[in-house]
Amino acid sequence: MATQPLAFSRAELTAIVFKAGRGAGLPLGHAEDLGRALGRHGGAAAFDALLRSLKAPWTEIEMHRDGTTLTIAKARAIQALCHVPEALHSGVTRVTLRDLDEPTLIDCYLHGTSVATTREGADWHFALSETASQASGGMPRADQIASLDEYAANTYVPATDASRSGAGQGADQD
Repeated sequence: MATQPLAFSRAELTAIVFKAGRGAGLPLGHAEDLGRALGRHGGAAAFDALLRSLKAPWTEIEMHRDGTTLTIAKARAIQALCHVPEALHSGVTRVTLRDLDEPTLIDCYLHGTSVATTREGADWHFALSETASQASGGMPRADQIASLDEYAANTYVPATDASRSGAGQGADQD
């Protein structure tokens, strides 16, 4: 059952998605990139793609560089897309993602960049372009935020006497 989109600031969405990424086990940098991408440019379809990707088993991506071409096989969007603009701005002229699991996330990651995208079968190719991607975002639904919050909760410290000790303002700090 789909619910109505909720209204959040882009900063709130960025933080929720970042925490969900960390809670799902993404490395810090990947979670930051994910938060920026979806927090600023995600819509309902992108949040659904994100949730499918976060639920999928963690696998290692396979990266291979041959001269000025970078190929990433077994490409999970939340692991591989952050490498595309960085590689293209550091001497690589073409990046190929093989078997990309969630192509819906491409526009979120590459919004406003000068990266052109083409597709051949199961391969997605990226190269620098003169024009910038202008994908539009949208607000997530309540069920999507609830699912992201579940992942984010994995980053919380359990409430115990030890974790509460020293928390808050001390009696001598008026």
